Amino acid sequence: MEGRLKATPTAILYNRKRGGRFKARLVVLGDRWDPGGYQELYSPTVSQVGSRLVLIEAARRGWDIIPYDVGNASIRASIDRTVLISLPKQWRDGQEDHGARSLPRALYGLPMSPRLWQKQYAKDLQEMGFEDSRLNPGIWTMRDSSGELIAMLSVYVDDCILAAKDKELTTDLVDKLHALHPLSKIKMDEVTDKDGTWLHFDTLGADVFYNAQKKSARITVETYLKKMLKTFGMENCSSLPAPAFDEALLYQDSPQIEFNTRQVTGSLQWADTVARPDLAQVTNCLARAANRPPTKAIAAACKRVLRYVKGSLGEGLVYSPQQEQEFQNLFRDLYRHPESIQINEMTEQEKKFEPKSFHPIQSFGDASFASTLEFKSVSGVVVYYYGCPVVWKSTAQTVRSGSTCESETVAQSDLLKVSEDIHAIRRFLRGVPETGEGDKDLCTVIVIVL
Repeated sequence: MEGRLKATPTAILYNRKRGGRFKARLVVLGDRWDPGGYQELYSPTVSQVGSRLVLIEAARRGWDIIPYDVGNASIRASIDRTVLISLPKQWRDGQEDHGARSLPRALYGLPMSPRLWQKQYAKDLQEMGFEDSRLNPGIWTMRDSSGELIAMLSVYVDDCILAAKDKELTTDLVDKLHALHPLSKIKMDEVTDKDGTWLHFDTLGADVFYNAQKKSARITVETYLKKMLKTFGMENCSSLPAPAFDEALLYQDSPQIEFNTRQVTGSLQWADTVARPDLAQVTNCLARAANRPPTKAIAAACKRVLRYVKGSLGEGLVYSPQQEQEFQNLFRDLYRHPESIQINEMTEQEKKFEPKSFHPIQSFGDASFASTLEFKSVSGVVVYYYGCPVVWKSTAQTVRSGSTCESETVAQSDLLKVSEDIHAIRRFLRGVPETGEGDKDLCTVIVIVL
């Protein structure tokens, strides 16, 4: 019969939380859900880039931050249509109960649940006075009556980081958010090293270290990498100072062995995505060979990268006023002739083009001409925000370049594409239209031709 609803089966999911607590919850088997023409499933969340920029902005302003997660976020949203589920047998009332129930609220596993939760939370945040970014969903700001920025919020489904200009405002906003949807503050431990005392917390697989007094922040994936090395039996391996290898070795004749190339590559890709731009190039090389049968040569290349990871566990992204100043000094030397640097005197042409002020967004691009097996060039790009890398990419170009000039031009195009989001987010944080063209001419793009 047309319009007849089908009950989607459910299951009880048991798992153990990071803190050692046990959890059991009812989930919908979403792969067996019949959408019945319902196609609105996309749920926007903050990107890794947006999350980094919010953290860097909070650090450079010396703001107070509170990371938190919303408990049972899915069931906080009402369903705007009839959805039937079938309860597990142990939850039914006798043999005559077939388990069919109508869901009054969203439930974990239901494909429409993330979108319903996002719409509900967005509505609540807007009523509190937050404004969302149109071009970069998941970034929210709050301003006072004069238009001054006083708070920022990054939202990744139910994992959030709130930053505000002082502790009183942060506490007040968290209390209001908790009244709407019960939340749990993510535990922040005090960690002391040679650089001082940091507040450390884990979010989305990243280790975040934050010091509001020193206006500094650091993002690493050390905990994740240690688990990864243990998974592949490399926790006791010797370290290497560099991960690079000759990509041609991946395609040479070599005996086949049992080795999970895809798992190693995927694990490295996540580390690269979160906080390790130094792994981008080698991970990209491994990914291009991931569909080939595993060989001794491929395994040796993977293990070489893992040995480099072993010796660089604590590496990551760092923002501090000192590093920002060092980056500015280094950047100013890039456009100067080496001879004028040695005599510490600028040429007339250098004086003419010397930037009057340092723009917070600096972008760099490079290309390796015809370096892949298919003779395609590889683009390498990185974008800095106040001296801290926030976007990076190493990927084979989709077109074949006929010269180094062509490959560099394609790399510059790739660079401009990835830097657009950074400019949009910065405009949003400044309170100006995200689609404006006002400050694009101030962006410095350097294409390094080697």
